[in-house]
Amino acid sequence: MKPLPADQSAELLILRKTPFQDDSMIVNGVSAEHGRMAFIVRLPSQRGKNKGGFLDIFQVAQMEYRHSDSDIFRGKATSISADYTGVATSKNGYEPACRLARFALANTHPQVPIPQFYQALQVALIRLRGDASTPEAILTGVGLAFLNEAGWLSPVEMDPRKAAQCQILLQMAAGGDIPQLEPKVWNALLEWTRSRLLDAECVEIF
Repeated sequence: MKPLPADQSAELLILRKTPFQDDSMIVNGVSAEHGRMAFIVRLPSQRGKNKGGFLDIFQVAQMEYRHSDSDIFRGKATSISADYTGVATSKNGYEPACRLARFALANTHPQVPIPQFYQALQVALIRLRGDASTPEAILTGVGLAFLNEAGWLSPVEMDPRKAAQCQILLQMAAGGDIPQLEPKVWNALLEWTRSRLLDAECVEIF
């Protein structure tokens, strides 16, 4: 009898959940190492036998699973390492967070690592959870992190001033300070970022 493959583990930023049958749900999200992932997870039993734990959108869960030929794994959450669900009560942050979630699920791919974009998403959720007054800056940073990791922000193709500006914004996306710019400047930067995302044939542009 062929032995079952060993359990694997992945850190998953949950971006969508969907009921499945009577006792399960499908959670979709992204992993820094494995790109877009989806899991079927058992719901907590009313008898106290917790088979999957309670998972919610904008949590970071450590998932255990076995290799599968399908794009959807059967897994369980062993721990929650970060919780950004407070963004749902943020007056200015919830809508941008949802747009980022749709963008991430639409434009990432299974088995394609995205460490820079993954970090930028978590930084964005922390800032949006805090009722950020500059959502345009946060969206710009995440978009540029995506473009940079995908190879669409070559400094060679930019003048030195724009290349230096992009570097500052990438540092912001990774957790650095948000530059103090006028709202109209952030709006212009966001529109430029959106145009580059369209050039890269992204869908579900935020």
